[in-house]
Amino acid sequence: MCDNFDGFNAPFCSPVQGQQIQVGRTIEVTWDPRFFNSTETPSIFVQADFGIPAAGGGEAVLGNKGFTSPLIPVRLGRFTWNIIPDYLIPNQNNILVPTQARLFLGEPSEINITTRGNRILGPRVELLPSGNTNNFVGNNNNNGGNIANPGTASGNTNTPAAAPLSNPIAIALPITFGILTLCFLGFCVWFRRRHPDFGRGFIQACLGRRWRRRQRWPREGPRGGAVGGAAGGFTAGRSKSQRIRHQDIKVVTTDMNGLRMNAMAMNGDRDRNVFREEMKRQDRGRF
Repeated sequence: MCDNFDGFNAPFCSPVQGQQIQVGRTIEVTWDPRFFNSTETPSIFVQADFGIPAAGGGEAVLGNKGFTSPLIPVRLGRFTWNIIPDYLIPNQNNILVPTQARLFLGEPSEINITTRGNRILGPRVELLPSGNTNNFVGNNNNNGGNIANPGTASGNTNTPAAAPLSNPIAIALPITFGILTLCFLGFCVWFRRRHPDFGRGFIQACLGRRWRRRQRWPREGPRGGAVGGAAGGFTAGRSKSQRIRHQDIKVVTTDMNGLRMNAMAMNGDRDRNVFREEMKRQDRGRF
């Protein structure tokens, strides 16, 4: 809260005397509301007269430019002022140069409330061109015209320009894709739990017939072969389907007890080795 009822530059608290402000900046003009009689002066103007500083830093030679704000309630005690390039005054070469601004608080006229009456002198500040300011006259029309007098300038409400809106599509697309991706992953997890065998046929088709055969005929352990016991013979620890020279062959098991019985039954023929003939016959059956 501003507290400058009877001090230097009363009732102003800011800006301070001699403050330098660059074009494009925003400052707060504040005053002490107790300075005014709220009954007689409920509203005031913030005003500024612009001029080129005199040699030696003295009072500026006032030009034909000025600024007047809209009516402001006295009790508010503050006004936001945007410094725009239109406030600067050109020199003889039509180049914008530092400009002095003398601030006032203007009381409305008793006859016409929109016309200034008494003015209360305030601080003197210096407005400086900024690096982003086009310093040539004729390119600064932020007010829509020249600030020639308080009446012309009063249309400038000094409302800060709205910041450009960010692109809504650039914000919405990543969010949408993220939500869709999460939904898709959730559906995949749910579907996999409900259908655990889905896609197995496709995997088998990709891996080929060999993989399918091994899935269909599980490998046998040493005790599960055709020839039991630890010495399971040819088929111990192997699959039913064997491959020799990249060709499938059929595994034929040998019944040793049957061979002995056949040998005993045909033992009448002393000249023939029945056991050996049977072994040869079964060997031929393997290939």
